[in-house]
Amino acid sequence: MKKLILFFLFTILLFSFFSKITLSYSGDILIYYFYIEGCPECARVKPFLESLEAKDSRLKITKLNIVLTENQELRAKLDEFYGVPEDKRGVVPAIFIGKDVYIRENDIFNNINKKINNYSYEDSEYLLKGLSSTISGQEKIKEYFQNFGVLVIFAAGLIDGVNPCAFAVLIFFITFLLSQNRKREDILLTGISFTLGVFLAYLLSGIGLFRIIQKYSVIALFSKILYIIMSILVLFFAFLSYRDYLKIKRGEGEDITLQLPGVFKKSAKNIIKKQPKSSLIFLTAFLIAFPISVIEFLCTGQTYLPTIVYIIGIPELTSKATLYLIIYNLMFVLPLIIIFLGVYFGLTNRNLGEFMRKNVGKIKLVTSIIFLVLGLFLLYLSLRSFGLFI
Repeated sequence: MKKLILFFLFTILLFSFFSKITLSYSGDILIYYFYIEGCPECARVKPFLESLEAKDSRLKITKLNIVLTENQELRAKLDEFYGVPEDKRGVVPAIFIGKDVYIRENDIFNNINKKINNYSYEDSEYLLKGLSSTISGQEKIKEYFQNFGVLVIFAAGLIDGVNPCAFAVLIFFITFLLSQNRKREDILLTGISFTLGVFLAYLLSGIGLFRIIQKYSVIALFSKILYIIMSILVLFFAFLSYRDYLKIKRGEGEDITLQLPGVFKKSAKNIIKKQPKSSLIFLTAFLIAFPISVIEFLCTGQTYLPTIVYIIGIPELTSKATLYLIIYNLMFVLPLIIIFLGVYFGLTNRNLGEFMRKNVGKIKLVTSIIFLVLGLFLLYLSLRSFGLFI
């Protein structure tokens, strides 16, 4: 009987010992990943993190779409707990791991591969402490918003307004109209139509449209496809412009119009003949600008826009947030306005034809270079969204 009791006690101690060992080595390394559907940077970070998770069974990644109110509040809580600089709060993509936070794709790619093996499950205790802290995410967002100044919103909108995708499309419309010897008023109205499409898309997205669209995960795939199509089209326009430049050098200037082959060229001419007021071109400019802008909404290097969008949902601050959203959007489209107004005021109807005859070769060469740079940049971004060039 005594031996049986001793054996029983020994078994309990042995089981307890091995249990402790098992618990010591079975802990997970937690990663909280904040993203937005359709954001190109997020699309490139996601497969990278998934590949890490597949290689290391210790990693447990929690994916949080920051468009959802509860996730934005959680992000604000962690931003405060981790002491994230104000200009990076709410910015995506972002990951929290251990005592570290990495924001934007370059920061993530440059650090995670080097440091991932240094993390242990004990590091996750700090993240868990942040998650369970009493910090109010909503109050922190409101407090942060109250510190915004008009000049800050002006600067944020202007910085985010440097948009290569929108630039490429607007430059194409302007080049197309110039090549067709259209009046400078047509260039002005097309620019206004395109810019209005961008402005309204951002405004409507800010007051609720984007949250509705985000419910459909297909937006991420649509974003990737959009960038692929845009990059191919822009590179094609670069080829056409350079081909026209070579024709001009050979003295074949009458055979250039940044022309599309075959039926497309004929259709374009028919549209112009049937639409003397260019109404179809104006409508096309608007309809192209709108979806491009909706896709890129909130995918920004700045923290101000996501904060403004969140605050719009708080009744006592809705008016102020809406005003800031309008100011932000006006500054966002300012670079586009500068482009088409620069062309409009740089030419007059009387000298437009003369200007084109004297400088068409230079215009084609410069346009081809601009399209080439933009096209390669967009292609690079689109390929990275599929997990290449990480």
